[in-house]
Amino acid sequence: MEIDENLTIGAIAAARPEATRVFERLGIDYCCGGQKKLGEVVAAKGLSLQQVLEALGTEQGTAEVVDWTIAPLRMLTSYIVGKHHAFESEELGRLTKLLAKVTGVHGARHPELEKLSAIFAVFREELLAHMAKEERILFPAIERLDVLGVGAPPAPFGEMSNPVRMMNADHESAGAQVAEMRRLTDGFRAPADSCVSYRTLFDALATFELDLHQHMHLESNVLFPRAVELDTCARAGG
Repeated sequence: MEIDENLTIGAIAAARPEATRVFERLGIDYCCGGQKKLGEVVAAKGLSLQQVLEALGTEQGTAEVVDWTIAPLRMLTSYIVGKHHAFESEELGRLTKLLAKVTGVHGARHPELEKLSAIFAVFREELLAHMAKEERILFPAIERLDVLGVGAPPAPFGEMSNPVRMMNADHESAGAQVAEMRRLTDGFRAPADSCVSYRTLFDALATFELDLHQHMHLESNVLFPRAVELDTCARAGG
């Protein structure tokens, strides 16, 4: 793909997975903000379009082997569950314990930890519910559609666009919660008086944020649009 300023961030990230590393470094939202054009985002951030294009060119050649824009949808849903859902489900439990420990020890000197804990608690429950709905309802429906096409049984939720709209709204909420956690923690930078657990917590939150961004990008910019297109085609009779 030839990248120019008129392409959306999401389209670039979908076609060139390695581009997400550049976007992460530059603080460019490629999941929830994927519909914005590259030129628009670069200008808003005060960046040089030429430098961004050069950075994207440098990353080329390190892309994932699988092209998720054409791979079977059932392969993509399996990848998302095995890589992102599994990691995030496990890390949410670990982060819950770490955050409770750090807040108990340092909360008096760092009141922002109480706010962080409150946001994280809501974020955790909502994300777990989101992933459960995908694994139990939406992904199986997408997989049946992928295999059977026009012969797939009607989904209980009607058109594919209905649950997709809800899942994307969940993504918006999760993205806003993580952004607020980042703001409260000064970019997940542990203070000078932090202990090993404190630093471990913030490092883990930063790693989790990166995984979540990649997770939401694959769904919002690749899986969901393809599933909706396939559903629309199947409803029209193939």
